Amino acid sequence: MIEKKNNYRSAGTASVFFMLMLYWMCTTAWNIYGWHDQQRIAELGLLCILPALSFLALDTPVFTSRADSLPAVFPPSFSPFVLFAGFALCGLASALHARFPHWALLEWALLLSLCMGAFVVARLRQAHGAQFDRALLLVLSGVCAFYLFGFLGRYAVLFEGLPLRVRDMYTGFANPRFFGQFQTMTLPLLAVAAMAGRSSLQRWGAFALLAGWWMLSIVCGTRGTWLAIAAALAAVSLVGRRTGRSWVRRQLAGIAAGLALYGLLFFAIPHLLGNQPDLINRLPELGSLSHRDVLWAEAWRMIVGHPWLGVGPMHFAAVPNGIGAHPHNAVLQIAAEWGVPALLMLLAPVAIGFRRFAVMLRAGHDDASFSRILALSLFAALVAAATQSLVDGVIVMPYSQVTLMAVAGWSMGMCAAAVRADGLAASAAPGWQGALMPIAQLALLAILLRLALPDVPHLPQRMRHYSAAHHTEYFLPRFWQQGWINE
Repeated sequence: MIEKKNNYRSAGTASVFFMLMLYWMCTTAWNIYGWHDQQRIAELGLLCILPALSFLALDTPVFTSRADSLPAVFPPSFSPFVLFAGFALCGLASALHARFPHWALLEWALLLSLCMGAFVVARLRQAHGAQFDRALLLVLSGVCAFYLFGFLGRYAVLFEGLPLRVRDMYTGFANPRFFGQFQTMTLPLLAVAAMAGRSSLQRWGAFALLAGWWMLSIVCGTRGTWLAIAAALAAVSLVGRRTGRSWVRRQLAGIAAGLALYGLLFFAIPHLLGNQPDLINRLPELGSLSHRDVLWAEAWRMIVGHPWLGVGPMHFAAVPNGIGAHPHNAVLQIAAEWGVPALLMLLAPVAIGFRRFAVMLRAGHDDASFSRILALSLFAALVAAATQSLVDGVIVMPYSQVTLMAVAGWSMGMCAAAVRADGLAASAAPGWQGALMPIAQLALLAILLRLALPDVPHLPQRMRHYSAAHHTEYFLPRFWQQGWINE
């Protein structure tokens, strides 16, 4: 019986790897509806398999609940699960009181499904340990290599004397910034194999991929990525000790190599060929907020006007402003749309998780092992994602949401396993919480599919209607690529 259960769990984990790889690769390859809408539809498909995987992982705990692992402001019996449940209930109340309950419930169900998806990934990581780590790292590296080779293939038109517009080289994304969000969470992880590869060939090959990935980031010019990685480098330097400093040096070497590749491919070679590409130059905008201050002011007005329940999930997109359908700040977005109590109940377990992860890194063995470097890289990826979410739509864009779900779940599983192994926490979360998760996922999935699928056949028509009414082909995405919900 135990062997049969392990076989089922292994099959479930393999399904996660396959579905994530399929999502990350295929949603940047075929533009069926439009990049954003295509990724959103695929995201819904990915979420459909998670309830089944939850049933397979019922006997694997994620969270530990020993009192001394929590900040002193919480009583000994307190659990982060209570905070998450409160966050969900506040969001539901906000959605039911919103101007457009249809759209509000849709976003409410989506974000909660992604959170539960992270719990599933965490359970599977605890069940398989280092085997899970290496497999998922291989999937991510393969996806990055796949995209990098595609980018270099599009670069080849330069040798044919054809014009090269860099912005068009980032296929798969409605805006290069959305690709930058994916890079923010993958750049830290690509350093793992470059430092802990089993052979010199693996380490140098991984470093070449890291350098190429940094080159793409420099070409893309996403300022949020640069800010986020700077914060991640500082955080790893503080908590990572000697190995952390080695990790930072490896990233800096990757940046230098990526900058050299950028100079070679986009300045030296085009100069020799007499065919200058159309580059993305963000240096003049380096200190500009790009109208984010307008979005933040609008979100603040919503918070002041509706502090308890907010205006409703997704309802920042109910008041067109011509700049963005979301505030480009995760904290302001949750506070404005879900309410301040919901925000506080979300930030508390996030803060607990970051604190627990940092304590684990400070207390762990400071060696150059695979697990140590991976833990530092996951911590850096989370810090980077949290930083960029304050200036960009990391919790809005489907590709970024799926990546954050995987990275957050991976981190939770690794952190919980390490804490348990070190004896810092004694017991697992109550069994009824684990049993409730698949049921809640099925309920959320039913809401998602019921509200989202009827829109799918009409998405092109919806965009044409918006274009005709507003005389523009420029769309500001939220759930769908045409993001305004009162149109």
